[in-house]
Amino acid sequence: ARELELPTSLMIAVESYWEILDKYVEVKKRLLKQMNNLAKKERYAKAVSIIQSIPGVGRLTAIRLVLEWGEDIGESIKSGKSLACFAGLTQ
Repeated sequence: ARELELPTSLMIAVESYWEILDKYVEVKKRLLKQMNNLAKKERYAKAVSIIQSIPGVGRLTAIRLVLEWGEDIGESIKSGKSLACFAGLTQ
């Protein structure tokens, strides 16, 4: 898939970009694994579960919100509407 007939200088540039992309993919996988692990920790699990119960909110979004807004956010967020109000998107 990475075999192209290109001039040497262009091929070096393309290969460099592939190496950088591969590194970013590795970093992304590690970060996603860490965030999933955090979501399972006792400290965050309840808040993540509550926020994740809102339709359209997955585990990664839930843990991100909990990490940004605090563990007690789950106590005040009970629906999509309350999440939108909390975020200042609606009244």
